Amino acid sequence: MKRKLLIVEDKDDFIEYLSENLKKEYSLNFAKSLEIAKMAMDLRYYDAILTDVHLTEANPLGGIEIISLAKSRGIPCLVMSKENHEKEAMDSGACGFLFKKELISMLKEGKKLSCLSVAKYE
Repeated sequence: MKRKLLIVEDKDDFIEYLSENLKKEYSLNFAKSLEIAKMAMDLRYYDAILTDVHLTEANPLGGIEIISLAKSRGIPCLVMSKENHEKEAMDSGACGFLFKKELISMLKEGKKLSCLSVAKYE
């Protein structure tokens, strides 16, 4: 059975890229905003979350809030961004941080997102 992964990303082209590269390993759901991510988390259990830091102009650091929500539910959360928000992400409880360029390189090389294999937060 595939692990359930919620991907929170607001850019359609990157959603498509992630879907193509992760669909074999994970059962995927997508949310384009903080509000939709919250609803998705209320409706379904996820084994892990992959979130962008910047989601919308209205909530530029919405991904940081998602980390806190995930942690409170025992769900590991890996954070991705074009910009360096590693400190904010890790201070909020993320299990890891990747620049989007690093994530793309990892996926091209066929590497797994090991942080998302963490069973649960303690």
